[in-house]
Amino acid sequence: MYWTDFYLKTLREFPSNEVSETKSLLAKAGMIQKSVSDSYVWLPLGLHFLRRFEQILRCEMEKFGALEVMVPPQNLARNPIDAIIRGAISHGIRSYKDLPLLVFALTGGEPRQQHIQENEVPQLHILSFFQTKEILVEHHTKVKESVEQIIESLPISKEIPIQVASIDSDSRYDIHAVVEFGDSAISLCDSCGNVSTINDAPTIPSMLQQADEKDLASRTPKEVLTPGKKSIEEVSEFLSVKPSSVIKMLLYEIDKGDEIIGVCLRGDRELNELKLIKTLNAKSLSILDEEKYTGQIPFGYCGPFKNSNQLITRLIADTSIQGLTNAVCGGNKEDYHLVCIDVLRDLDFEFYEDLSFIKEGDLCVKCQTGAVELKPSMLLSHLKGDENTYMYYLNENGKRNPVHSGYGVVNVVHLIDLFVQSNRDDNGLIFPLPIAPFQVLINCLDPRDPKTFSTARALHDTLVEKGISVMCDDRNERPGVKFKDCDLCGFPIRVDFGKKGLDQGVVTCKLRDQDKKESIPIKNIEEYILKIVQS
Repeated sequence: MYWTDFYLKTLREFPSNEVSETKSLLAKAGMIQKSVSDSYVWLPLGLHFLRRFEQILRCEMEKFGALEVMVPPQNLARNPIDAIIRGAISHGIRSYKDLPLLVFALTGGEPRQQHIQENEVPQLHILSFFQTKEILVEHHTKVKESVEQIIESLPISKEIPIQVASIDSDSRYDIHAVVEFGDSAISLCDSCGNVSTINDAPTIPSMLQQADEKDLASRTPKEVLTPGKKSIEEVSEFLSVKPSSVIKMLLYEIDKGDEIIGVCLRGDRELNELKLIKTLNAKSLSILDEEKYTGQIPFGYCGPFKNSNQLITRLIADTSIQGLTNAVCGGNKEDYHLVCIDVLRDLDFEFYEDLSFIKEGDLCVKCQTGAVELKPSMLLSHLKGDENTYMYYLNENGKRNPVHSGYGVVNVVHLIDLFVQSNRDDNGLIFPLPIAPFQVLINCLDPRDPKTFSTARALHDTLVEKGISVMCDDRNERPGVKFKDCDLCGFPIRVDFGKKGLDQGVVTCKLRDQDKKESIPIKNIEEYILKIVQS
């Protein structure tokens, strides 16, 4: 391939409108381009790289015994990809002889912000089908190990910690990379090393100092004027109390119905809506619209003490407030709060449940001795087992049994992010040979000189015949521009053909990951390159 015949337009500066280092570098190297809709187009050099990246994933899945299927992109707008594949597979699974089965697909996924969007990069979807739940759970562990092996096989820095979080059961896993700036987070115990995802981590909030019984007996709830103080920060500052002593009450509509539920938790905690949905077995929930209920509910002053508002039909509480004494809560009328609240004595909840996000310093649920640390992370893979497939097979005795299925997604876009951050320097990308869009750049420094160009072209043609991917830079540009572009685009091997060197019978060769240059006799350059590529 010749540069002048290839669409490759590098930039002298990083794009000013990019928020991601990965996107900025790929755009500068001419691999991607933002479109008018803020999505990204993979340009020819970037697509070469993406296809090589996908091939590594294919090879690893085939080693594991998985078979590839393809789902047309237009189908993904109507149904989830796992449902589409299960629907197609279900027609062929009739007997126990058809099981087990493992398939994978490389196709689009859901979009995310801040990174190259996942509907612009194929995601690796893995589906497995087994006779029993026990076999599925056992095999799903092997799927997890296979995904870990895929991550291990990629040229990603070993200094980036990879953590595996088990969720709810032995057949659900999240695999995260701990990075400085991530779009997710994990909790990590500083004692036993237990890992959980931020959305699923159970909490044991630190206990607050309790008042003694004599002190409690002398205190009863009383109303205090708090004019215009609605937020936790405003109330705690006005009353000179800690946010952890204030009970906040959030109001939700469940499943878009008429039921309004009040959820109470400590002022220093944040509600985890995913936990709330799971606890209530709800399909959806939405925060109550203040404008819709203006005049009917005193927003900012709602509290669980003797709730008389008939619109709020249920009250539940996070375990963080259980046992809280000398607390503050809303007074259920404008500009008033209640103080001296003893939760167990004064408040009546339908039930207490873990409904909050884990916080830095919380007690580890597993060992109950260590403290939790929160680490920013990237989600690399999510695996879940024992899906209800509505698929059945006949066992050895002709009995109809359900098929047990597992599903996993490998987040290719995040793997690319990690790859780029692990394989770059101040000059640009550094592509390892197996994943490089082009393994060799033949740099023709004097393209107008017939001898220089013909010699460079002869090496180009020879290497292509040997199955090596080669780019020949035949542009009429200054040598400095060509050197910078070669480093920016990350070509692993650069061979410089110049008139002066050829007169001496040598060319200059430089490896992208090394600083030194070598002068190689022109008669030996083919052997030299083949040795590097095949090693």
